[in-house]
Amino acid sequence: MRALLLTLLFAAVGVFAREYHDPAGFRVDLPQGWQAVQSKAGHFIMVSPDPQHYVFVQPVLNRTTDCATTLRQALSGSSSQFTGVQGLDVSPAGRGLAVARFLFQNGQVRGEMMCAETSRRGGTFYGLAAPVQDFARELPMLVSVLKSFSFEAASRGGSGGTNPQMPLPALVQWQEPNELAYTMGVPQGWQVTGGLQRMDVSHYNSGVFMTSPDGASTIRLGDPRVALSCLVAGPGMASMPGANTVRGMCQMQNSQQFGVTYIQQFLARDLGLMLPQNGLEIQDRPDLSQRADQMPRSMGINVQTSTSEIRFRGTRNGTPVAGTFLAVTSFTANPAGGNVMLGSLSFGIRGFVGSPQQFGMLARLTGAVGSSVHWNPVWFAQTNRISQQEAAASLAASRQTAENQQHAFWDRMGAADRRSEAVGDVLRGTVRLSDGQGNQYEAKAGSNYYFRDDDAARTAGRPDDAVTGSNLWPSSTVDLSPLQVIR
Repeated sequence: MRALLLTLLFAAVGVFAREYHDPAGFRVDLPQGWQAVQSKAGHFIMVSPDPQHYVFVQPVLNRTTDCATTLRQALSGSSSQFTGVQGLDVSPAGRGLAVARFLFQNGQVRGEMMCAETSRRGGTFYGLAAPVQDFARELPMLVSVLKSFSFEAASRGGSGGTNPQMPLPALVQWQEPNELAYTMGVPQGWQVTGGLQRMDVSHYNSGVFMTSPDGASTIRLGDPRVALSCLVAGPGMASMPGANTVRGMCQMQNSQQFGVTYIQQFLARDLGLMLPQNGLEIQDRPDLSQRADQMPRSMGINVQTSTSEIRFRGTRNGTPVAGTFLAVTSFTANPAGGNVMLGSLSFGIRGFVGSPQQFGMLARLTGAVGSSVHWNPVWFAQTNRISQQEAAASLAASRQTAENQQHAFWDRMGAADRRSEAVGDVLRGTVRLSDGQGNQYEAKAGSNYYFRDDDAARTAGRPDDAVTGSNLWPSSTVDLSPLQVIR
């Protein structure tokens, strides 16, 4: 499950496979069926087949107020493109940034708009909208489309133009070979290895390595050699004997440490990379972490994600190479408290290495490949059912062990009581007897046989007084009931 969760986290920060370049001078990654147009008002609009799902980008010229005020004026004026704005909430989002949240179209559609100051007088609006009931589910996809938007040099010489960026290789479907767990699009002609690796019945990891036909470029999505998870020690662990030798304890605490360790210990060795000292450029990506946390939290899973983007330049077999990797750690807190164990940390890695001239193409290709992963719902249901069955079996075994321990305890207590009573009988010179019908008696010890005289018992009114012992078996004419010695 942890491996699947990390895959979902990576999918939340990916891009879409269909890349669109407009002669008007922008590019964007579009989901299937979406269209991109430029309005007469100068908006760049990306709209789904349902026109209520869309995003837009709008340059702001001659800005005279800060972004928060600019947003209020744009959304509350009579010239606003949003009809019937309700519940307008504008808040700062950082230096030169502000975000507006609102409802429109009689409260049926929810919108969000960010204003970013790009110069002293300029700015840009980034907006998105969806029906209220769909907004939370569609938000990650809408944000991904919006973040993929970028301006580029407009094409010249007719509507066809030329694409100034290197085209992506065609993607062909690749089936995960080990358990048929998922499919993904991979570059046509590239060598693909890896897949799912099972550690035990309920734990697995995944890693796919892709190499270009000339061997100069490589893409990695995960790595099964990376520890799936580790335990994060709490303050109470230091006082426990042998705390430093406990296996499975985390040696890394965040995505920066994990990413640097992976590049230096795995990637450089696998590819024969020569990296200069202090040659790694590390950038924390809280924006990706926040987006990645939205998906598991919507599933009721409270995680804290750390994401780092690590870029580098070096040489491979004397040839210059460049690469970038996203390293992700996901911390799940211990619900029972964190004195001994704060929780567990999971790891994920994704990135590429290749010629510096192909850096942009490889970045877009890695995003396109990563966003094309589709998990097999049948496999997922079976894996989930097996995990539930294993958890139930483990719980049943724990209960049975507890019951056995409880029974053994009371058996020992009963045996101890019987031994104590036997010692007391010896000291008192008595013996315990039974008539085979659940009645017990006491008599003086030392006889070979014991009997109960029913007539005497009725006459005396005390059963023990009617018990007699004898070293010889009496005549059959005597009306006596034989008794058995209990101990």
